[in-house]
Amino acid sequence: LLSGWYEAQVLSDGFGFPSGHATGGAAAYLALALLYDRLWTDRARYLAAGAVAVAVAASRVVIEVHYLVDVLAGLLVGAGTVAVALRLAGDPRVRGSPGTDAAAGPTADLNPAPAFALAAVVSAGALAVAVAGGHTGEVVEAGIGIATGAGGAIGWRFVDGEEPSVPPRVAVPALAVTGGLWVGAYALAGTLPVTLVATTAAVVAVVALPALSGRIERSLAE
Repeated sequence: LLSGWYEAQVLSDGFGFPSGHATGGAAAYLALALLYDRLWTDRARYLAAGAVAVAVAASRVVIEVHYLVDVLAGLLVGAGTVAVALRLAGDPRVRGSPGTDAAAGPTADLNPAPAFALAAVVSAGALAVAVAGGHTGEVVEAGIGIATGAGGAIGWRFVDGEEPSVPPRVAVPALAVTGGLWVGAYALAGTLPVTLVATTAAVVAVVALPALSGRIERSLAE
């Protein structure tokens, strides 16, 4: 059942250093542990995030698609990415300064727009490298990075951080539609412009959803 997936992983000729899975795992799970501070204790979240990130990295060595140095570098790059993003967003834990509202927690006043913008700029550099090297698949992935960064920065302009939680009856269908749009942009798009437009639209919608949910609920009620 998994033979096709395994062959695709082993025979892939994309960039191998650092490991993208290790980088993404470290960045995603560490960011989740740092930002979703309503679950467990800080120590428990950090240990869980570290364990999952290391497991992801180790799996890449076990199936023999990366060397140990690739995944170790990926873990470091992923952790560094989170640190830079939180610093740009104004996280007092990274900046070493007290927050503006200690009672609200360190994540209360973060502004992720600069981090989104930096992601778009870095992805633009990756796009140039991929185009110069003739790496077609990586061109699409870099394009998605540009659109994700730009879409996040644009979407954040619609929210102020004080919006109520999005109710499930709005969140589930909205995320299904935008998620399908994002996956389709990656899997089905034939040209880079289509990928850029579809991904940007999906990310803008996801980030801005808390501000738009009230309008959506009113539309559903009519």
